[in-house]
Amino acid sequence: MSRVPAWAGRLRVERTRRKWSQRDLALRLAAVADRPMPEPESMVRRIRDHESGRHKPDDEYAELYCLVYGESRPRDPP
Repeated sequence: MSRVPAWAGRLRVERTRRKWSQRDLALRLAAVADRPMPEPESMVRRIRDHESGRHKPDDEYAELYCLVYGESRPRDPP
């Protein structure tokens, strides 16, 4: 059985400690986005891929996660 990367585990922990479903999170991400987002079902698939570690969030989704979870985004080292 493969291990989930730490960043993926953290995404899942942040969501589940708030007692949100993946659909709840998709709706919240769409609400803070500054552009129209895909349908919730498509976003749920992406969230599932992020939480499993299959795909790392791109810059846009990383920013949305930070906004929804009230976190500041880590900066890249100089």
